[in-house]
Amino acid sequence: MRKIIVFLATAMTAVVFSSGALCAQRAFGEKSPSLVIVGEKSTYVYTYPQLKFEMGECRLTKLNEEIDKICQSELVACKNARIKFSPEAKIKFSILAETDGQEVDCERLKDDIISCLSVGGGCVKPVYKPVKPTIYKKDLSIDVHERAKFSTDFSTSSAERKSNIALAAKAINGTILEAGEEFSFNDTVGKRSEQRGYKNAKIISDGNFVEGVGGGVCQVSTTLYNAALLSGLTVTEYHPHTLAVSYVKSSFDAMVSYGSCDLKFKNTTDSPVYIRAACNSGELTITVYGKKLDCVYERESVVDQTIKPKILKTLDQSLSEGEYVVVTHPKDGVKSCGYLIKKQNGKVVWRKLIRKDSYKAVDGVIKVGSDNAYPDKPLG
Repeated sequence: MRKIIVFLATAMTAVVFSSGALCAQRAFGEKSPSLVIVGEKSTYVYTYPQLKFEMGECRLTKLNEEIDKICQSELVACKNARIKFSPEAKIKFSILAETDGQEVDCERLKDDIISCLSVGGGCVKPVYKPVKPTIYKKDLSIDVHERAKFSTDFSTSSAERKSNIALAAKAINGTILEAGEEFSFNDTVGKRSEQRGYKNAKIISDGNFVEGVGGGVCQVSTTLYNAALLSGLTVTEYHPHTLAVSYVKSSFDAMVSYGSCDLKFKNTTDSPVYIRAACNSGELTITVYGKKLDCVYERESVVDQTIKPKILKTLDQSLSEGEYVVVTHPKDGVKSCGYLIKKQNGKVVWRKLIRKDSYKAVDGVIKVGSDNAYPDKPLG
């Protein structure tokens, strides 16, 4: 029934030629030819001007290009058996069986088209060849282990900041990083914009806490950075904040900014790694799974210098003598170092300095009713 319908459509197509086509047809002195190729995904119909008489023979213009298009369109790719990662399921790893594919025998199709056109056109049905996978279920076993996990707390954050953290964590959750592949936080999470659901919350900009779209996302990148370090992956790009953050020790933060500052790390193992990011009760936990580690990695933050903030006081006549209002709480700055320690069987194999950082102090801004209302500094 399908072929009959196709031929009726083809016959109608042959009738509805433009005047130019009819003139060309009369000039050839031949009956208008048609070619129908009935594939399993689509039907491909060719008439004038794609079909032309040349030197007394009917030919399909750009024959090789048309065959390439059909073969590509009709291709059904095979699928190798693979490990399925379901980060929210109780059983997080399972094996999906392989599936066969099929492809058009392109050389046979070309011969059949030429043969069909030699008798004035008609219908051709492609011949298909199987495409076999290279990895079978019997070849796989689940050998996936927890390499490391790291958690940070955001329970005291604003509702907007919590929402941003959850949104960025969702984008990371379920990531599979193949052996040798590099992870990019910005590529994975995407642009932080209101159109994509991100809200205004506190961010650090030029050494100050200000409102900005996507505030809180850096806590996700920082948590992931530490999980990557502890799982033995190779960090290839990170950026410190200008101010120390409260949710991680100094020299272990990782600031990101879409389009400029990224967090990147490479899977230097010989098998895939899998990343789970979960937000529960104000805590963000990122877990890295993969080939079992034969060692343990630890972090060490060492503060070399504390930078004391200034206290900026201004007289406010609306306050009575002795009263003061803290506009900005002062916060120490620090100069620090980050070390990564590798242990095997409880013994230190090496202790490496991986970074040095300097975090600015946050100057305190105080409104006072009199000079002695906040006695740490004289009124300036």
